[in-house]
Amino acid sequence: MSFRDLRRRLVTSPLAGWRWRVAWLVALVVLGSGANLLWTSYAIHKNNLQWCDTLDLVTSRPVARPADPKKDPTKELSYEFYQAITALKHRQGCVL
Repeated sequence: MSFRDLRRRLVTSPLAGWRWRVAWLVALVVLGSGANLLWTSYAIHKNNLQWCDTLDLVTSRPVARPADPKKDPTKELSYEFYQAITALKHRQGCVL
């Protein structure tokens, strides 16, 4: 049996090149996973920027604390809501 016959038999066998096929599949999975991680990171960053813009819009006009909260509880609730949104804005890191 010559080298040429041995090579022809290996190339034409059903299991020939299975390691290459597995390597290509592994490479595709790794590249696909990496692309997914990059896209997800980009989408989350973009969403966080939109969230900060929304919080800036909501808190752009400060709400004054009412002098007598018992007299007008609606203004007190508005003030508490404004304080909560401002605290959320600070926790999210939207304030420079």
